[in-house]
Amino acid sequence: TEAGHALLKTLEEPPGDALLLLLASDVDALLPTIRSRCQEMVLRPLSHVRLAAALREHAALPADDALALARLAHGRYGLAMRMHADPSLAVLRQSVTEEVRRLARAGRNERFDVADRLGAAWYRERESVLATVDLWRDWWREVLLATSGLPALPEAVEDADGLTPADAVRALRAVQTAREHLLANTSAPLALEVMMLDLPTLSSPLTAGVA
Repeated sequence: TEAGHALLKTLEEPPGDALLLLLASDVDALLPTIRSRCQEMVLRPLSHVRLAAALREHAALPADDALALARLAHGRYGLAMRMHADPSLAVLRQSVTEEVRRLARAGRNERFDVADRLGAAWYRERESVLATVDLWRDWWREVLLATSGLPALPEAVEDADGLTPADAVRALRAVQTAREHLLANTSAPLALEVMMLDLPTLSSPLTAGVA
């Protein structure tokens, strides 16, 4: 992109004694020429407990609300603060989470309908579709924690009933593979349909969404 090429020039001719830190949520979206000039560092999200403590201190949230928001933000401080400042973001995440939980209990036709809808939207609203896929990935990561006996959202614990860690890993891989195929400009509907086929099917009834 034009912005990427402009950044490349800065990296090639940086100011003297300058240390440039580039933050990216998706390194695959960066130009290879930019990545080749950088030393990659992986920044891990905070634990739910540490993030909740930070939210109590900086946002003056009650303990229960802080922990719930920390779980919803999956350890990302910036996202948690944005959701605290703009509750509509938390509502959006809850809506997408409810959809992925519903799809886990849906048949092939309903899954393909959603894949076709998102596939068509991909050509107009890429960022929105990517955000949805990322939230699906977040959810299956939460289910993986639950299947492994680690602390997780109550709804993820419920969805993990009857699943093994291998099932959750397979779901995570399916979502991640679909994401990679989308960014590689393969057929969006096809990439999402293949993902839907690889997701586990749950038999338990759907309860209320994440609070």
